[in-house]
Amino acid sequence: MFYLTSPSASDWVALDASVISHDKVVVDAYVNDPLVYRGKITTRLSGELARVMQKLPHQMSKINLPILIMHGTADRLSDPKGSEMLYERVSSRHKTLKLYEGFYHEIFNEPRREQVFADMETWLDAHLTRPSPSSCRVDGTARSQVAENNVQHCIYIHPVQPTAKRMLGIGT
Repeated sequence: MFYLTSPSASDWVALDASVISHDKVVVDAYVNDPLVYRGKITTRLSGELARVMQKLPHQMSKINLPILIMHGTADRLSDPKGSEMLYERVSSRHKTLKLYEGFYHEIFNEPRREQVFADMETWLDAHLTRPSPSSCRVDGTARSQVAENNVQHCIYIHPVQPTAKRMLGIGT
C-alpha cells in the first residue's frame, strides 16, 4: 500500500489493496510482496503526477498507432472514464476499447481473466502480421509488424519466461 499526499502534508491517504482484484490470492500476494512500495509519495512526485495528468488529455490526439484500451468498470484506483476519454481522443483509425463489467484494477489478475487474455489475443491477431524473412529481424530474433498509414512498425515481442507463464496461467 502506498500513500498520496493531500493538500496538507501531514495528511496521507492509503490505497486499499483489496480493490486490485476480486481474487484473494492475488490481493494477498500483493500485500505480502516486498517489492511493492508502501511508503509515502513525496510532494514533488504528487506535483509531477498532477502536472502530467493535466497535460496528458491534450497529448492524446498524437497517438495514431493501433491501440487496445482495456479497463475494469469497477476499478476504484483508476477511473474507467479516463480510458473512455483516451479512446475518444486518440487519432488512430484502429482503436478498440474493452470495458470489463465488474472487474477491478488488475484485469489480468481477475477470476474471469481468460476473457481478457482472449480479447487481447484476438486484437493482436487482427493487428499484427507475421514478419517476412528479411523484415523486422534483429540478431535473428523474429519480430511482428503492424501496418498503419502504409508504414510497417516493428513490435518487439519478448518470449514469456516460464515463471511469468505460470503466473499468467499460460500453458498450464
